Amino acid sequence: MISPDAVKEYVKDRCGYLGLNKQREISRLVFEIAKKYKIDFKEVLDDALRRGDHRFSQLKRYLLKKRFPDISEDKLFSSDFYLDLEIRPLVPANKLDGCSRFVPRRFFIEKDVANTVLVSRLKERFPQAVFSIIPSYKEYIRGRKVDEYEYNRRLEDFFIVKERFEFFQHCPCSRKSVSCNYHILNLGYGCGFECAYCILQAYINFPGILIPANIEDFLERFLEYRKNIRLGTGQFTDSLVFDHITEYSVELINFFRKYPSTLFEFKTKSDNIQLLTTTRPADNIIVSWSLNPQYYIENVEFGTVSLEERFNAAIRCIDAGYRVGFHFDPIFYSSKWKDYYRPVVEELFNRVDSRRIAWISLGCMRMTGRLKQLIESRFPDTEILNESFLKGFDNKLRYTIDVRKEIYSYMIKWIRLHDKDVIIYLCMEDKLLYNICGLSLPKWRFIE
Repeated sequence: MISPDAVKEYVKDRCGYLGLNKQREISRLVFEIAKKYKIDFKEVLDDALRRGDHRFSQLKRYLLKKRFPDISEDKLFSSDFYLDLEIRPLVPANKLDGCSRFVPRRFFIEKDVANTVLVSRLKERFPQAVFSIIPSYKEYIRGRKVDEYEYNRRLEDFFIVKERFEFFQHCPCSRKSVSCNYHILNLGYGCGFECAYCILQAYINFPGILIPANIEDFLERFLEYRKNIRLGTGQFTDSLVFDHITEYSVELINFFRKYPSTLFEFKTKSDNIQLLTTTRPADNIIVSWSLNPQYYIENVEFGTVSLEERFNAAIRCIDAGYRVGFHFDPIFYSSKWKDYYRPVVEELFNRVDSRRIAWISLGCMRMTGRLKQLIESRFPDTEILNESFLKGFDNKLRYTIDVRKEIYSYMIKWIRLHDKDVIIYLCMEDKLLYNICGLSLPKWRFIE
């Protein structure tokens, strides 16, 4: 584990003649090279300085070539290539061991929802938990600093609140990316899993898990919102990880069964499907799983169920009468990526009846600069940042277009060997990638 502070101190000691911003850039490159190649950071900088030219431009040039050997020089030295970032202190995440049914210890209940059905159910189901009434969530956290330390402890506290504003919203696709026409039902903020790449750690500043108690208001607002859409709950939380706590899946299925022209999706990395399989299904209800090779599930998706358990859960849902979906997102690139991912595609179609697959999405690892810093800080041993990332069409850090083309082309080919008709779409990619990969823009099979 490399200490960011130690790297910055060493760069300051050896390159004190450079300004602070230039020292920061050198520190960032030294840090990434040492981590990627598993060598001493002092050796990285000393080797660069031994080459005799201590000028910033030449020093940075050498380090960029070392860090990104697979990027052409014309791209490598363009002004838009490299995103300079401060290295954040290490605040390691709590790596959850295996998927469990979370048993909350503390509930903070807004007074406006103290007498709701959900709160009554929680008190009956979790008699050992501590229940406290608060005036409002907003007042409770006023002046409270929410940082990585607080985020790491988020599963200790559940806040049961009344949602008043953000009932639905359109999926926040990246700028210039092709829209998948997805809409979000915000029935929770915060996730019980600890995936290293998760965007929630970058922009959700909650000290616990937020669950709205007034689901009836969401369903009433749907009638005013719009119909004939793709809609789901898996954007700001896993759709099913807390289903044994809320039991919302039953209400959602029974409600959206009445609106068959809306496709409703539960998106999960769990096997928490007991309530789904004991509830009468509907053909417009899709239960989907995020898929990755078992290697990445064990090393990146902490607390989630295994690949085998995800397939078993999907088969149980199909047997219960549901259609299913699968999301290869994010896909991680490495020299062995084909060896990792092709067997997953093969197993998917060997295990699952493709006639019951509603869609498959593909998306490569991408991140904001802020998210990259948090991944480094909270998962200092992870290898998912070691490949070359550069600013893409939306200013997110992405694999090169050639790498993404390779990944999508092979994944599409492997899928089409088994099913020529299943819907495949790219998540948060621009129209150029669709054209390069020979994909048509998605047309959803709404039920008339």
